[in-house]
Order: sequence, then structure tokens, then C-alpha cells
Amino acid sequence: MRDALFIGLLLVGIPFVIIAFVSWLLHYFVALNAPPTRRAAWTVGIAYVVASAFWLFGGPEGDRWEGPFAAIPGALIAFWWWRDDFRRGWIDDSDGVPEGVELANTDWRIGLLGVGLLIAVAALKVFLRQASAGR
Repeated sequence: MRDALFIGLLLVGIPFVIIAFVSWLLHYFVALNAPPTRRAAWTVGIAYVVASAFWLFGGPEGDRWEGPFAAIPGALIAFWWWRDDFRRGWIDDSDGVPEGVELANTDWRIGLLGVGLLIAVAALKVFLRQASAGR
């Protein structure tokens, strides 16, 4: 029983982690001007396709058909979470914005640049750590 539970958790957990990470990266530059539900659908939909592709093309031999099905619970959780997050920040009319509240940046290039800088800093950190270890 414990083995089946562990395999089930692994089967759903790995796609969820992939969806969470990819959707976190995508939310900076995908569908920035779209309403909350559509923006969450684009963000999580692309992440779902990536997680399913990882499983289909790089998963265990013989069990590749489970990938798209295993990613559905993680995609639903991520969609609900992002939709709720986007709805909290959504303003229908920018004329009613209180004084001192700034609107979010809607330029996708700035989000893409931020993600690129994050990846560059992480790569530099790994490079410096490898260089200091003498490899």
C-alpha cells in the first residue's frame, strides 16, 4: 500500500513541480493584458504542455501515456492559484485607481528580461561555485 501511494505521489508530484516552475516563469511575460481567467489559462496551459512533453519524450519507458493524465491535477491547482492571484490584482478601470497605487508593468519584454537575468545570475553562481571547487 505504501509503495502504491509513493508511486502515485511521484506520478502527480513531478508534473506539478514542473508546472509550478514553468508557470512561475511564464507569468512574467505571457498574456499580461488579458483578463485574469484567460491569463491564467495561457500561463498554466503552456506549462501543462511542457510538463506533458517532458513525460512523453523523457519519461519512463512504457509508461509514457500517463504523462498528460498525471499532469492534470497539478495544472488544475496551478490554474486556480494563478487565477486567484491575477484576480486580486485586476483593475477594470484605471481611472478609479487610488492615489499612490501603481499599475503593474504590461510590457512583456521587461518580464522576459527579468527571467533572463535570473537565469544568468543562477548560471554565474553555478560557474563560480564550480570554479572555486577547482573543477
